Amino acid sequence: MNKSIQFKVGLFLVGFFIVSISALFYLLYARGTFERQAHFTLIAFDATGIGAGTPLVYRGIAIGSVTGVAHSDRGLALVKISIPEHEHRWLRTSSEFTLDKPLVGAAAIRLDTNDLNAAELTNGTSVPLILSPPLDVPGLVAKANVVLNQLATVSANVAQMTRKDSEINVTLGNLKTITGQMTGKYGVVGGLLGGDKQAQVLMDALQNVRSLTANLNQISHKLDRWAFANGGVADKADQSLGQIQSLLGEVRSSLKKVDTLLVNANALTANLKDGTDDLVQLRGQVDEAVSQANQLILKINRFLPSSKAGEVKLP
Repeated sequence: MNKSIQFKVGLFLVGFFIVSISALFYLLYARGTFERQAHFTLIAFDATGIGAGTPLVYRGIAIGSVTGVAHSDRGLALVKISIPEHEHRWLRTSSEFTLDKPLVGAAAIRLDTNDLNAAELTNGTSVPLILSPPLDVPGLVAKANVVLNQLATVSANVAQMTRKDSEINVTLGNLKTITGQMTGKYGVVGGLLGGDKQAQVLMDALQNVRSLTANLNQISHKLDRWAFANGGVADKADQSLGQIQSLLGEVRSSLKKVDTLLVNANALTANLKDGTDDLVQLRGQVDEAVSQANQLILKINRFLPSSKAGEVKLP
């Protein structure tokens, strides 16, 4: 039994060791440890902030890293970078390497390749490293002070605006009063006029105007019916004027006859015996004319009554 247990334990340890080694090799393979690397050298006047492990970034993604930094025979900085073989396609003869030193965070080398159709950069080539302009820390501090001063001014203004006796609080209080009045019986009208009493006065005035307008409309309709309807004043006036014109025509005709008879009367005065019959006829014509004139005057008086009735008397 002891040998069987020992054998099983040994077998378990061997299997565990094999699985661990396999997992380790797989992780190294997945991380590209066994992948061929392309090596390049970046030449710069200053390598401050660059060290082993500084990433090489292309469009925000790390594709390589710095393996070491050394001096050349002329005193320049030589930055050694290593890139996996499958990332070599991003490095072209038109590529540029720039050192970025952010205000906060570690430095990084940025790769910019505008023409991917250019020839690939040969493995082991030395290319220049462009150094970004140094940060103007005093200028940044001055700008930060300006921003802080502006923030302090804004904070003071906000503190002044939020005081209990500030104008904005008084305005908000007045606005609250107005909105409270607007929730009354007369709504917005009550809020604008200052209360329900003032709004009631306005409503009463509007009601009176509405009643007056209705009465004026009724009077207007009555005047239309009295003056211009069938049988109204205008219609009767037209009829009376027609009758007056007819009577005037008859009077005109009678007067013409009278003129003719008077002419005959002047001729007949020389012979009274022969003119007696003509005088009798003349008397009848004159009576007829006078009667028609009296009828005309009576109708005119009925249409336009005067203080004293007119009458035509015979001489």
